[in-house]
Amino acid sequence: MSQDNHSVFVLAEDGTAVTPTTPSRARKLLNAGAAKPVWSKFNTFGIRLTTPSRHETPLTTLGVDHGTA
Repeated sequence: MSQDNHSVFVLAEDGTAVTPTTPSRARKLLNAGAAKPVWSKFNTFGIRLTTPSRHETPLTTLGVDHGTA
């Protein structure tokens, strides 16, 4: 069974990128007036927050599994 891992990119009030969110949370923020819809130059949907927020992003690590050979 395939699992959809879609995420919506999020821009802070000043345009800096913050942690992506789920489509349902993005929809709730849009309906509440706390965000505006935006489109990237790659035609990807995202939101821009209209209220101040924290600019914290979690530390991420890229791991590559080469498998067994």
